[in-house]
Amino acid sequence: MLRANLGSQENQINPSSVIVRVELLVLFQFFSISHPFANLCIKLLAVILKPFIVLRTSFQGSLEFGSA
Repeated sequence: MLRANLGSQENQINPSSVIVRVELLVLFQFFSISHPFANLCIKLLAVILKPFIVLRTSFQGSLEFGSA
């Protein structure tokens, strides 16, 4: 039971993290043309936003798990 629950939470978290990574890559490619320091800025944004994204997705997963 526990392993199945952990697996379902991982399936809910992984797609969102992939989407975020794709968005960061697109932002990096867009800004690297005009802003030389975009790499540092996007790395800082990724480090700052990552805990919030993980908390949000895990909270949504717990809500879905609670309703089910």
